[in-house]
Amino acid sequence: MIRVAGGKFEIMRNTFEKVGFSAGECVNIKSGSVGDIAYNVAVGGTGNCFKSANAGGLTPQANMTCYNNTMVTGGYRQQKAGEGGSLDFENGGRGLAYNNFIINCAYGLSVLGGSGTTPAADTTNIKYGYTYNYGDNTSITTQFLPLGFITKIQTGDINAGNNTTPGANNPLFVNYPLPAATNIQFIDADYVGNFNFRLQSNSPAIGKGYTNFAPYAVVRVDKTFGATEITPPGKDIGAYQMDGTGNQH
Repeated sequence: MIRVAGGKFEIMRNTFEKVGFSAGECVNIKSGSVGDIAYNVAVGGTGNCFKSANAGGLTPQANMTCYNNTMVTGGYRQQKAGEGGSLDFENGGRGLAYNNFIINCAYGLSVLGGSGTTPAADTTNIKYGYTYNYGDNTSITTQFLPLGFITKIQTGDINAGNNTTPGANNPLFVNYPLPAATNIQFIDADYVGNFNFRLQSNSPAIGKGYTNFAPYAVVRVDKTFGATEITPPGKDIGAYQMDGTGNQH
């Protein structure tokens, strides 16, 4: 849907639905690109929702701050086995990832090691944590830490390991049934207007976010020629905050 190569970016408060057919990300950050991805909802996508990969030979290094996003049922149409579903750092990509929902996605947050001539993600400059994983069944929960990747459990993670009990810690969205009422991929579902990914007042995700970091804020704030608003990290997990900020869809 969006591929940034050699640009500054602020990608905030969008809703992505069913992006891609057999491959492709909602947002793919390549070399020469620095910015923030926050308060987005991504549902039913093919590959990763958000990806940082330093391919392209440009400077500076691919670098995304990815926080307070809600990702649902991503990764099931991806044709490459073991790849795609939520968040991805690979091929020299770097960045931060905090306060994100990963709900019934094929794979959890992925930090890739090197393979052949492709370098590993820039693990020295990657920080992540406070990830809220949820899975309806063991085929999902056993991939919260994707097999073969180098992702590790981090501070603040909820349902952090591959031994998580399916259905544990239901995030209690206002209107989205969990466990899923029908096929988990929802390929033919119309999300926009049908579901509400805001949090109920008793959601276990409230107050579980990490706010001791700042967005890169590399685009000027200008409602015509820049970002309408660069929203700082939220204290609640996901794209919707109990104080009414975040995604407005």
